[in-house]
Amino acid sequence: MPCLGLQLARPRAACCYSCVPPRVDLPLLLPTPACYVHARPRRFLFKRSLQANPRSRYAYLAWGMWERKQGNLGACTQLLVRGQQLNPADAGLFQARALVAKEAGRTDEARAVFKRGLEVDPSHLYLWQAWGVMEYQLGNLEEARRLFQEGVWADPGNKDVVYVFQ
Repeated sequence: MPCLGLQLARPRAACCYSCVPPRVDLPLLLPTPACYVHARPRRFLFKRSLQANPRSRYAYLAWGMWERKQGNLGACTQLLVRGQQLNPADAGLFQARALVAKEAGRTDEARAVFKRGLEVDPSHLYLWQAWGVMEYQLGNLEEARRLFQEGVWADPGNKDVVYVFQ
């Protein structure tokens, strides 16, 4: 079954090269809405990975970020929350969930998630940096500076400490 772009008789709206029929002049494949035909097998594979390892933080994180990319913020949040329930000490899941909340405009929720994540792992540099970037984007420069400094103190030997300062 072809993708949605091809079903609507718009070959330039194909989601990927495998959906483009032969002999269609496509100099560049432009970004288009998600291919619903390809979403079903991907979700199936994510489900299979969780059947193989129901506590896999990587599967929850990857699936959640994929759903976010598809525009399904509700599904993304559900997956990240479930991943956090099964992996309560994983700071990466907290970071992803806070960034999704920030993206949805829920900055107070994002701050609360960042704070809980740092209670779990206060040495997680990327949590400090992501929270600092959010505060910087919101115009809270002193808070951003404080958070960046806390990140430096939390993991001073990490080479990624300097990236945000640039």
